[in-house]
Amino acid sequence: MSKKLFTRRSFTGLAAVTTMSFLTGCNGPIMQVLNGPASDENQESSQTKNQDQGSEQERVLAAWNATPFVEKPDNPTLDGDINKIIVGVWQIDTAIGAGDKAGKTYDHAGMLNQAYHDGTVPHYIFKSDGTHELHHFDGKVDHGTWTSKGDSAISCVYEEDGTTDEWSYDQEAQRLKFEGKSAISSYQKLSDNPKDTSQIAYIDGNVVNFAATIPGVWELISLHRINSDEPDLSTEDVKSNIKKTGTSYFFSVHKNGFCALFYPSGRVLPSRIEAESSSDDGLTYPMIVAASDQFENVEEASLQAHPQHPTTIYVKLKDAELLFQHLNHREDDFGDISYAPKASFPWHLDKLGKPSSKSDSSDSNS
Repeated sequence: MSKKLFTRRSFTGLAAVTTMSFLTGCNGPIMQVLNGPASDENQESSQTKNQDQGSEQERVLAAWNATPFVEKPDNPTLDGDINKIIVGVWQIDTAIGAGDKAGKTYDHAGMLNQAYHDGTVPHYIFKSDGTHELHHFDGKVDHGTWTSKGDSAISCVYEEDGTTDEWSYDQEAQRLKFEGKSAISSYQKLSDNPKDTSQIAYIDGNVVNFAATIPGVWELISLHRINSDEPDLSTEDVKSNIKKTGTSYFFSVHKNGFCALFYPSGRVLPSRIEAESSSDDGLTYPMIVAASDQFENVEEASLQAHPQHPTTIYVKLKDAELLFQHLNHREDDFGDISYAPKASFPWHLDKLGKPSSKSDSSDSNS
């Protein structure tokens, strides 16, 4: 196969997503945050509610530019000598279709989607001794050598078949670009250290950077009730409820940490993940969850990766623990889901003096 991709892989099916429908129909008092306060419970004075609401709105505004859930480049060298710029780790960012793929675009979320299913986010490792490694979606690695050409381009030779690729460095965009027959691909530099792949989301099917995998749409697969006489819901219970009700629960997370819990009744509970406050191992984040988009009855919660399966997460609330499976990286993309929520994302930041919150990922026709 030709390396003319990023490089060796065809764009066919680049952003294919496998879907599985999940829970629904969980009637009864799971918890206050899930179902909202009962009319005869948790009555607070109007003054207290207004104070809490105002305080939370201030926190939301302050968090608008909070640390996003993306890769965090380690202050890499991006100007000056091309030989110093190139050395390090470069990860696929976006691509534009060419040839028979002309008109198609592949955003970073689409790249992560494909990596989630195939195992690896494509990346280059350029070493100071003039050698390089190209890691493909499926984990295959091509070895070769690279040399600079002028002050803004390099030439890559591949050992396996002796072919050569010509790359250019876009100083303004700070991206390494390759114009192939099927796509113009763009790579972002993550580190000057060729050994530092810690910010790549997936390598060989393993989650390397958990934070970069969080944005997207998640499906509920089980529920554990805490201190309740009501039974838990297993995966089989979830599937059974889907058949009975034709409705589902979802969890949508944006890169800026704003997220939402969607319910079969049409209710949507705004939530926010403290993106800048992870645990030491980077696998747990504090959350806040509100009973309405007016930030009523705000409750502290947490998001935690499953210890053996980081592509599933626990959302831990006061009275319930929900286990979600990652569906895609497109935040609010329910297009391929049979029982998609009817409500919209609840963060309308224009009402708080800021622009409306929208998906950070550009559209992809992949």
